[in-house]
Amino acid sequence: MSVLFPQVNKPRKWDYRPIYYDPQKDEREQKLKKLRAQREANEAADNEAHEHNLHRGSFREAKDSNSSSYVDNARKGSRLAFWIALFLMLLLFVWALS
Repeated sequence: MSVLFPQVNKPRKWDYRPIYYDPQKDEREQKLKKLRAQREANEAADNEAHEHNLHRGSFREAKDSNSSSYVDNARKGSRLAFWIALFLMLLLFVWALS
């Protein structure tokens, strides 16, 4: 039986007992745990409050409000490029005729 299932030794446990105990450090750690728990609770409440602001089309509205100035600038630039190109072609045409 030992040929098919060889005996595996269990790893030793590391049993460390601290020599020095710092009560101030322990108090700090307890306070930190308490503050972290409060922060997590506040973040959860904030996330819950923000979830109610979502409605159908809210992503599209946010995208449109953020990119409207970009679209307007792009349209102005393309219109300006069109008129400059038209003017240059007209000048070239007049120069070619004369």
